[in-house]
Amino acid sequence: MKFRIIILTCLCVVCLMGMTATVFGNQANWTHDPQNEAAARLMKLEHTIAELYEQGNASHKQEVYRLIQSIKHQFNQPELLKFGTVNAWKMMKSDVVNVEQALINGESGIVWREPINRLRLAVDSLLQSEQGPWLQYESLLLDDIKSIRKASHLNRDNTVELTSIYVQKLFEHIGRMEMAAYMVGDEEVMNQLWKRAELLKHFMKSHENGWNQAQHKDMITILDGMELSVHALFAQAEETITVPTVTVPSNIHATGFAFFIGTIISGFLAFASYRKYKQEPYGVKNWRI
Repeated sequence: MKFRIIILTCLCVVCLMGMTATVFGNQANWTHDPQNEAAARLMKLEHTIAELYEQGNASHKQEVYRLIQSIKHQFNQPELLKFGTVNAWKMMKSDVVNVEQALINGESGIVWREPINRLRLAVDSLLQSEQGPWLQYESLLLDDIKSIRKASHLNRDNTVELTSIYVQKLFEHIGRMEMAAYMVGDEEVMNQLWKRAELLKHFMKSHENGWNQAQHKDMITILDGMELSVHALFAQAEETITVPTVTVPSNIHATGFAFFIGTIISGFLAFASYRKYKQEPYGVKNWRI
């Protein structure tokens, strides 16, 4: 009986040590992998920008300035360049400098909140979240184009003014998601979208007093091209959603789970044997003849 208790206790200790070694060993391997180190830095940057977004909306200027300094320091880490594109990272650094300068100059929150929104969308696009705000801009842009179509068809005195409002809204949305699109999308398609947006802007300036039916067809042609560019841009981004750029290490491992089960079973059997040994120390049984 004693020998059985000793064996089960040793087995329980071995399983417990094996489970501990498996869990901490996997965490150590994940940490020292260069690719995972870069992913960890990207996750840290995402958390910092998320906090920056919250503090910016709350108008906590001191916290915003502190977080901006932290982001500038993180941008100096070359591992981040493994993700996204060089041009997009340059745009992000430029936005960080703009926020910092606006805070130093004491400008209102309207000035420095917009760059923060762009930063949030850019880092969100790198994480490739299926529910991320970056992908939601596809429907926003398409809704803007639809509103421009509808407003331009109206035969009213304020048709041009109303259409201009929707055009301005479209430009604001394109400018906000531009950095995210350059980060993970096709730069050529994004440039094409900007060119068509500039054509629309030029059309509005050239027809400040209204347009006839033939001229309106030219506007619809521009809008059709923009709609195709939006679909193409987000279609490419959505193709990469199946495998996220950043994967968080799992805390559940097959080997560790097996050791965990072994620890529970051996521990239970050892305890049951000990209880039985306390009741019958020498293994004496009452035989009935």
